[in-house]
Amino acid sequence: MRLAGKTAVITGASTGIGRACALRFAREGARLVLADRQIAEAESLYAHAPAPKSYWAVPGAGHSVLSTDGSGCARAGLVAFLTGEPVGLCPRPAKEFPAAPYAPAQLSSLRPTRLSGVAGQTFSAVTVTLTGVGYDSLAGYTRFPGLRAGYVQVRKGKLELHGVQWIKDVSVSGTIDSRGNGTLTVAGPVDGSVTYRNGKLSGTLGGQSL
Repeated sequence: MRLAGKTAVITGASTGIGRACALRFAREGARLVLADRQIAEAESLYAHAPAPKSYWAVPGAGHSVLSTDGSGCARAGLVAFLTGEPVGLCPRPAKEFPAAPYAPAQLSSLRPTRLSGVAGQTFSAVTVTLTGVGYDSLAGYTRFPGLRAGYVQVRKGKLELHGVQWIKDVSVSGTIDSRGNGTLTVAGPVDGSVTYRNGKLSGTLGGQSL
């Protein structure tokens, strides 16, 4: 029990390295905040973790736990740990809160914006992608993966997106500078390009003009 009395916040806790760390830390006696974008998997990990359950599960939260936890459970859990209060599964149903920048897996889950139909959903996917990339770029990495595919290369004053997928099957490539200007190529159910220039939009998606 080398970690008895210690508290760890583990993001991406339901699978892979995050899950292995969570289970190992638990065996070593640590008290854990388990956060994961995948809600069902995070809840499953909580259900199967070793006893005693000194955990605060925060399903839906991204890697920046406190800033992406729309339920408030992450903050409440940390306060509980510090004050010695009991902890457990987040008491609020996941459907009650959105955790930004949590992204739906499917394009069909997005509401169309600016354009109609699938083209509008694809533009929403581009917006979600840029939001996610923006959040993750704050971590200070020179290169980091997209949520579901591709990667982002960080260079001085700009972000280079290489086949980045935040929404499944919608790939975004191109360069955005520090002022938010640039042109992105979009490949997915509809193809096209989106140009951001001094706060204005132009381009086409699926034959529809923005």
